Amino acid sequence: MVNPRHLPVAYRFALSALLVVLLALLFLVYFGVHALYQQMGAQADKEAARLNRLFTQALAEPLVRRDYNQLTDIIRTGVHQGAISHAELFGVKGQTLVRESHEPGLDAGRPPHVSVMQAIAEESPYYLTRTPILLRAIPYGTLEFAIPIGYIYTARNALVTRFLLTGAVVFVLSLSVFVLLGHLFDRKLRGIADQIEGGHLQRRSDEFSHLADSFNALVEKQRRDQEALRRARDELEQRVAERTAELARAKNAAEAVSGALTVSERRLQESQRIAHLGQWELDIQNDRLHWSDETYRLFEIDREHFAASYEDFLALVHPEDRAAVNLAYSDSLANKTPYEIIHRLRMPDGRVKFVREQCRTEFDGDTPLHSIGTIQDITMLKEKELELELARKSAERASRAKSLFLANMSHELRTPLNAVLGFSELMRLDGDLKPEQKSNLDIINRSGHHLLQLINDVLDMSKVEAGKTQLEPEELDLGALIRDVTDMVRVRAEKKGLQLLLDQASDFPRFIRGDGPKIRQILINLLGNSVKFTDQGGVTLRLKSIHQDAGWVTLHGEVQDTGRGIQPEDRERIFQPFEQLSDSPDQKGTGLGLAIARQFVELMGGEISVASQPDKGSTFYFSIRVESSRPDQIHPTDEQEPRRVIGLRDPSHQWRILIADDQLENQLLLRQLLKPRGFQVRIAEDGIETVQLFQQWHPHLIWMDRRMPRMDGLAATRKIRELPGGDQVKIAALTASVFKEDKEMVMEAGCDDFVRKPFRPHEIFDCMARHLDLDYLYEETTVDESAGSTTSLTPEALAALPAPLLEELERAVTVLDVEQTQTVVKRIAAASPDTAASLGRLVEELNFQAIKSLLESRTANTP
Repeated sequence: MVNPRHLPVAYRFALSALLVVLLALLFLVYFGVHALYQQMGAQADKEAARLNRLFTQALAEPLVRRDYNQLTDIIRTGVHQGAISHAELFGVKGQTLVRESHEPGLDAGRPPHVSVMQAIAEESPYYLTRTPILLRAIPYGTLEFAIPIGYIYTARNALVTRFLLTGAVVFVLSLSVFVLLGHLFDRKLRGIADQIEGGHLQRRSDEFSHLADSFNALVEKQRRDQEALRRARDELEQRVAERTAELARAKNAAEAVSGALTVSERRLQESQRIAHLGQWELDIQNDRLHWSDETYRLFEIDREHFAASYEDFLALVHPEDRAAVNLAYSDSLANKTPYEIIHRLRMPDGRVKFVREQCRTEFDGDTPLHSIGTIQDITMLKEKELELELARKSAERASRAKSLFLANMSHELRTPLNAVLGFSELMRLDGDLKPEQKSNLDIINRSGHHLLQLINDVLDMSKVEAGKTQLEPEELDLGALIRDVTDMVRVRAEKKGLQLLLDQASDFPRFIRGDGPKIRQILINLLGNSVKFTDQGGVTLRLKSIHQDAGWVTLHGEVQDTGRGIQPEDRERIFQPFEQLSDSPDQKGTGLGLAIARQFVELMGGEISVASQPDKGSTFYFSIRVESSRPDQIHPTDEQEPRRVIGLRDPSHQWRILIADDQLENQLLLRQLLKPRGFQVRIAEDGIETVQLFQQWHPHLIWMDRRMPRMDGLAATRKIRELPGGDQVKIAALTASVFKEDKEMVMEAGCDDFVRKPFRPHEIFDCMARHLDLDYLYEETTVDESAGSTTSLTPEALAALPAPLLEELERAVTVLDVEQTQTVVKRIAAASPDTAASLGRLVEELNFQAIKSLLESRTANTP
C-alpha cells in the first residue's frame, strides 16, 4: 500500500482538496434531505389532523342515529377523493360498522402511528391513526383511517439518487481534475525546478496562470453541480406543492361533505318539527337522557329546567299513564324487544297531549347500554278520532231514530189503513149494496191500495238506505212471475192504446232461486214507468241469460218504449229518490220507483242504466245474478183469486178466538170478520188483560197486536207461554211492522205465525186454518158476463157529446178537480150512458191524462 507521505506534494494537495469536496457533498446531501423530510412530515401531520377533525365531526351525528347509509356515503366520499387510502368505522364494541379501503390486506389490529415521521421511521407505506368519536363526551365509536405517504419515499429516493449521482459525477470529475492538476502541477513544479536549476525563472508566471485556469474550471463545475441541485430542489418543491394542492382539494371535498351534512341535519330537524317527531337517547349506565330540540318543544320545557333523567321524564307523563309507560319500558328491557305505546303528557299549564312513543335498546350481552327512541305528537290525530267516534255515535243514534221513526210511521199509517181496507172489503161483500154504493167502495178500496203502495215505496226506500233490506232467495217459477207481471201491466197499457210485447230468448230459465218479490218489483217499476210516459206505440220487454259456473245465472233485461224520452241531464237524476221529470205532466206517485229498482238490482249483484232520445223513446237495461233451479224444487202455488169464506163446515165445534188490540177499528174489523163465520170472539185492549183472559177463557188462538199499553204483545206472549196450557194455545202476531228483524223478534218471543197489516180477509182465515186445522164453507161465485161489457171510449164518442159538456169536462180535467169531473160525467150519462161509464172508470182511476188525450185527439180530428 502506498503511503501518502511518499506521494509528491502536488498529489497530496490534490487528494486533500478531493476529500474536502467529498465531505462538503455528504454534508449537503444529509442536511438537505433531512430538512425536506421534516417539512414534508410536518405538512402531512397537519393535513392528517385536519382530516381527522373533519371526519369525526361529520360522522358523529349519523353514528348516533345509526344512519349507516349516510355513514357509508361520508367514508366512501373521503376514500374515493384520494385523500386517504383506507377508512374503517368501529362501534363501541369494536365491531366494524363501515369499511372502505384501497388496502384490502391492511391488518385491522396493527397499532396506529403517533406521527407521520414515526411512520417514515418505521418504513410504513401509510400513516395510520385511530380516533374515538364523541358526542357530548359520550363515545359512540372509533374512526381509523390511513394516509398514503409513499410520495415522501418517492421524493426522498429521487432526491438521494439525484444527489448521489451528482456527487458521484462531481467526485469523479473532481478526482480526475485533481489528479490531472496534481500531475500537471507536479510536472510544472518539476519544470519550474528544472528551470530554476537551469535559470529560466521568467516563465513561472505563465505556468501559474495555467494552474489558475484549472482552478477556475473546477469552480465552474461546482457551480453547475449546485445549479443541478437547485433544479432538483425546485422540482421537489413543485411536487410538494402539487401534493399540497391535492390535500387542499381533499379538504374542500371534506368541507363540502360537512356542509351537506349540515344542510341534511337542518332539513332533518325541520322535518321533525313539521312532523312533531322528537328523538331521545337514554344512557342507562349513567341515567342520562339526551333530547333533540323538537323533543324539548314537544314537552314545552327549557333545557335548563330539565334534569335529563328517566325519573324526570316519567314525572311529565300523565299520572294515569305512568304505570303503563314504565311497564312497557321494563318489559322491553326484560325481553330485549322494541316497544311502541300511546300515552298522554301533562303540560306545565295543565293541558294534555297524546304522543306515540317508540324505543329500542342496545345490549352488551345481557347488559343494557343505550335506549334510543322517538316521540311524536298525535294530539290532532286523537282529536280527529274522537270527532269521528262522536260522529259515528251520532250516526248510530240517527239510524236508531230513523228505524224507530220507520217503525212508528209503519204502525201509525198501516194500522188505520188496515181498517179502511178491511171495512171497505166487508162492505163490498154486502149483497144489498146499490151499484153506485159498490162503485164508491171500489174507489175507496183502490185508493187505499194505492196509498198502501205509496207507503210501501217509501218504506222500501228507507229500508234500503238504512241497510235493512236483505235478499230472501227462494225457489220460484220465473216464467209464471213474468207472465203475471206482464198481464197486470198489459191492462194498463191497453187502456192507453199501447202494445206490450215480450221478447224472451229460448234459453231463458224458467225455474230459478232468487228473491221473487224484489224481481217482481223491478219489472213492475220499469214496465209501469215506460207505460206511464208513453202515449203512443208500445213497450217491449226483452229477456236473455248467460249461464255461469257453480250454478249461477246472469239475467239481462231491456225495457224499451216509444215514449217521450229523457233529456241527457235527467238520465242520472231519474234514479234518485223523490225525483221526477220536471217537464212531465204525469206527476202521480212518489218518484221512488226507479230508485227502488236500482237499489234492488244492485242488491242482487247487477247494474241498471238507460239510453234515451228525446221524443223517440227510452231503453232501460238491467242485469241481476240468480241461482239456477229445477222444476221439482218449485212449490206449487194457487194462482186463483181467493174464495170468500162464509162459515165453518162443522159449526158444532166452538172455536174461541181472543183479539188483543188497543185500536177500536182493528177490534171491530176482526170481530165482524170472524163472529159471523161462527167463531166466539173476545177483546183484550192491552197485554195484562190478554194474560188474564187467557187464564179465564182459554182461547184456541190469540190474534196478538205487538204495540199495546201497559204490556206489549211480545211480553204478553212470553208470559202466556210460561203459564199452564200456554204451550198449547196458538198465537199469531198482527203487526204493522215491515222489517224482517221484527218478524224474527216476534217468532223468538213465542208466536206461531206473523201477519202484517193491512191484511186481506183470506190471510186471516188461511192462518187460522193452518194452525187450528179448520175446514171452511166458501161462497159459490158466478161470473157476471155483463160486468166488463162497456163501449170502448174513443175520440169520436166524445165528439158526439154536446160542446158545453165537453168544455166543462175539459176545464175540470185540466185543474184535476175530481168532484167537478164526476158531476160532469153524471150529466154526460143522460146523453150517452156507455161513454159516461167509461169516463167514470177513468175518473175512479184518477187517469185524467187519458181523458185529456182523448179530448185533444177529438179536437185535432174535428174539421
